[in-house]
Amino acid sequence: MQEILPREAVRSEKVRRGNIRRSCRRLQGAIDANYTDGCQVITLTFGDDGRGRRRRKYAEADVRSWFRAVRSELGAFRYIVSEEPDGFGGMAACRVIVGAEVEAERAGKMWGHGKVEVERV
Repeated sequence: MQEILPREAVRSEKVRRGNIRRSCRRLQGAIDANYTDGCQVITLTFGDDGRGRRRRKYAEADVRSWFRAVRSELGAFRYIVSEEPDGFGGMAACRVIVGAEVEAERAGKMWGHGKVEVERV
């Protein structure tokens, strides 16, 4: 049996999907405009370390300190930040970096809060 949703729920789901599509288009446009020769997407995730998920303000502080560590190793670089909730109250943050070759192991050592994935785009 199919569940019938109230009109407001259907409308808010359409708005949410539209917002996601617009965000993806804006991010792709920013990448295309700023990085014509390619870029890297570094995904930093927060793992469950037994103390619970990271709150947003603590997650942002961890990301800022990671940026300081990477800048001290590589110098100044341009980047685009896209932050996403992981669905459980935690945070996953995507970093797009061009002109800086960061190996996944090196970035992982600097991160230390969870899994790190590096993808060349």
